[in-house]
Amino acid sequence: MLAEKPLFFFKKDGGKVRVSYDGQVLPMQYDEVFRWGCCGGEGFDPTSNHWMAYFYGKRDGHWHYVEMGVYS
Repeated sequence: MLAEKPLFFFKKDGGKVRVSYDGQVLPMQYDEVFRWGCCGGEGFDPTSNHWMAYFYGKRDGHWHYVEMGVYS
């Protein structure tokens, strides 16, 4: 949840990882989103607070740190 609205990652038909927020698909897409890390890697898993989500997304062979938020 982000600002009390649903946020999630999804992959359709084996394609890119997409982001949905509040029922809308956002224009960003990634080849991979880092998740389920263990043994020291869990610090890179997607996380959020009430107003912001942050994660690592891989696109064209490069990892990007991404922050997205709802700011009033």
